[in-house]
Amino acid sequence: MKQLLRALLPALLLIASLPAGAQYPARPVRLLVGFAPGGGVDILARQLAQKLTERWGKPVVVENRSGAAGNIATGIVAKSAPDGYTLLLAFSSHASNPALYPDLPFDIRKDFTAVTLVATAPVTVAVHPSVPVANLAELIAHAHSHPGAVRFASSGVGTPVHLAGELMMQLTGIRMTHVPYKGIAPAMAAMLGAETEVTFPAVLSACSTSRAAGSRRSPSPAAIGFPACRRCRRQRRQDWQGSRSTTGTRCSARPGCRRRSSSGCSARSRRSSPRRS
Repeated sequence: MKQLLRALLPALLLIASLPAGAQYPARPVRLLVGFAPGGGVDILARQLAQKLTERWGKPVVVENRSGAAGNIATGIVAKSAPDGYTLLLAFSSHASNPALYPDLPFDIRKDFTAVTLVATAPVTVAVHPSVPVANLAELIAHAHSHPGAVRFASSGVGTPVHLAGELMMQLTGIRMTHVPYKGIAPAMAAMLGAETEVTFPAVLSACSTSRAAGSRRSPSPAAIGFPACRRCRRQRRQDWQGSRSTTGTRCSARPGCRRRSSSGCSARSRRSSPRRS
């Protein structure tokens, strides 16, 4: 995480969108998160906010506006002024939502400027200990023999966690029952409390919740039987987080740069390449 933050800071400093000669930031910056507190996106946002506050000397305030697979927070940022003071820490659902919600009040291609890719994280399969399986192959076999009996928790309809479960069913031919929650933290809590049997969190969410619950360290994918599912093995499922601001936000990555663009900054530092969380 420390390496991730060191890589991130130079990249996020590119977002300044100010008249020539002005100092950024001159007032608090809002960083919106479209998901409930306690999940991986929220954890990452709060780490960033703390470090940026220390670096800039101005508060960076995380606001959780959860709901509709992140669309509520995205809509707020889309309507904000293009001044660099309202940012969105976008999740993978930012890219998939237009295909799932045809009547969105914003256009992710036209209404936003990409700042940087913040992080990528592998998606995990978390299973309650009561399920009589020891690896992924056994989980698939168990679900095959109990169609619809295995309940998988997600962070909401249309979220990447939901889509990961649907993808697993499509690839393996199993049938599970989807149970949506209002965020990955309550979904993980439901799985740990045996309300559901399975969920598909990103590794940061899985590790933080497991540690809080006192679970042992998770084994590697090979150790839990991941290679046993050949079709799953070919599907490399990852989540990502990235920073976005409203279209028209200026980039001051280099002296004299006053580019306004919906396609992101063309003068990114090489140090801004994402690290895996």
